[in-house]
Amino acid sequence: MRSPWVLIMFLAITSVPALAAKLTTVEQLRQTLAANETAHQSDDVLVQQFANIRLTTRLSSDALRQLAVLSPGPKTTQALHAIADAATFLDPPPDEIPATAAPGAAEQSAIFDRALHYVVHILPALPNFLATRVTEHYADTMRGLEEQEAVQRGELYLIGVHEAPISYRDGRETDDPIVAAASVAPEKRDHGKGTKPTSIADHLGGLSSWGEFGPILKVVLGDSIKGKLSWARWEMEDGKPAAVYQFVVDRSNSHYGVSYCCEITAEATSAGLSQAKHPILLRQIGYHGNLEVDPETGSILRLTIVADLQSEDPIQRAAMMVEYGPVKIGEHTQICPTHSVSVTVSRIEVKSHGEVDSAKRMLLNDVQFTNYHRFGSESTVITELPASSGQAGESPGAAPTTQPAASSPTSTPTSPAPKED
Repeated sequence: MRSPWVLIMFLAITSVPALAAKLTTVEQLRQTLAANETAHQSDDVLVQQFANIRLTTRLSSDALRQLAVLSPGPKTTQALHAIADAATFLDPPPDEIPATAAPGAAEQSAIFDRALHYVVHILPALPNFLATRVTEHYADTMRGLEEQEAVQRGELYLIGVHEAPISYRDGRETDDPIVAAASVAPEKRDHGKGTKPTSIADHLGGLSSWGEFGPILKVVLGDSIKGKLSWARWEMEDGKPAAVYQFVVDRSNSHYGVSYCCEITAEATSAGLSQAKHPILLRQIGYHGNLEVDPETGSILRLTIVADLQSEDPIQRAAMMVEYGPVKIGEHTQICPTHSVSVTVSRIEVKSHGEVDSAKRMLLNDVQFTNYHRFGSESTVITELPASSGQAGESPGAAPTTQPAASSPTSTPTSPAPKED
C-alpha cells in the first residue's frame, strides 16, 4: 500500500509586505547589542532599534544564545528570536562554515546510512512522553488585523502565543487536544481558568507543522533516496562538525504535501462584495532542502524543507525548519525536536472601501518544544506494612516498590519507514 502523505497544515490570516528592511549582518547585530550594553539603554529603547532589521545570513542557535546574553530584557530577546526566524532558511555566515574538505564518497554514504538507521530504528524506540508545543504567531504586517493586539519584533509583528500539549506514545505522535490532554495527570490539567485555545483553528490562525518526531524524517529520507541527494558542506553545531546534505525531490517521487486553509477571495453578492475562505490541498509537490546530521551517531540535527511550487499554485512559498537537540526524558537523554519555524507567503484578495484589493501575506510561526517528561503516573505498592501500623502480619523495614501505571496506545497516521540499502 502506498505510504500516507505527510501534510503541513497552514491556517492563514491577512497581511501585506512590511516596510523596507534594514539589511544587517550577524556581526553588526552583535556590535549593536554590545554598544547598547555599554550605553545601558533600556529594553524598550533597544527593541525599537531592531524594527525592520533583516539578517543577510542565518543566525545559528548557538550564536542566538550568545546574543541573548547581551539582551537588556525580554522584548529585545523576543525580537532577536523573530529576526533569527526570518533568516532561518539562509546559509550561515562564511566564518561559521569550516574549511574542512568534504569527505570521500564512501564516508558520505556511511554517514547517510547512519542517519537512515537512526530514523528507521532509533527514533521509533523513543519512550512514551509528553511535551508542550509553544507557538508564537507572527505576521509581516498588521493590515487586515486591526482587531488583533500586536507588538513589533524586528520586521515582524507578534500577534499571539498558543500553547498545547503533544503526546508521543508507542512510536506515534499526536497533538489532538483531547488525546494529549487525557494523557496529563488530572491534578495538572487546566479546568477552564485562564485556559488558552486548544486548536490553532480556534486561535488566531497561522502555521502548524506536524511530524517532527519522526514521520517527516522518514518521508524526506525515503524520497531523497529516489531523488537527488548530494553533499553540501560541513557546518559547526554546538562546537562540533555536522554533515550537511542537500536534496531535491521531484513531484513524481514525492510523498509530501501541503494543506492550506484558507485563501481569502472577494466575491460579488447581491448585497455587494463579501470575503470567502477557500481551503487548498496540494497533495504531491516537489521540494528541496538540507539535512544536517551528526557524523558519528547519525542523529538528525536540523532539517529544512522548501516546497517547489508552480506559478499556478495559490501559495507562493511554503517552508519549514526543524532543529533537534538533547532533552532529558525520565532518567535518560534523548534527541528530540527543540525548535521549529514554518513560513508561508500567499496572495489574497480583500475588499477595501468597496473595492477588491490584491495583496501578499507572509506568516511565520516559531515553535518551541518544552517540558519533556515521561508519560504515565507512578503508584506505590506496599507489600508489607511497618510495625508501627498496628496491623497483623506486618514486617518492619519493608521497602516499597514503584511501578509505572499502564497506559493505552493512541493512533496517529504515520508513514512506513524507508528500507535500508
